[in-house]
Amino acid sequence: MVLLMACDLVFLINFETNGGTKVNPIQGSHAKVVINTTPISTYKNHTFLGWYYTSDFKGEKVEFPIIIKFSSPHNKPANRVIMLYA
Repeated sequence: MVLLMACDLVFLINFETNGGTKVNPIQGSHAKVVINTTPISTYKNHTFLGWYYTSDFKGEKVEFPIIIKFSSPHNKPANRVIMLYA
């Protein structure tokens, strides 16, 4: 379940599945978005281990539920697009 506040688009959350099934982007229409459940991507003969903030999976793992705020370290004003990697 995703909760959004009505307003102009503030940011976009994209999911890079690296060959897995597509996960639709989430548009934040306020300074805050709450994602209560983990979006799941499937890939034949692989086990989904979660989402990461970095493409090399060495950084912080995303823990759900997650609250993403416009002022969070992963969404600086110069970068209004958040990419999560699986």
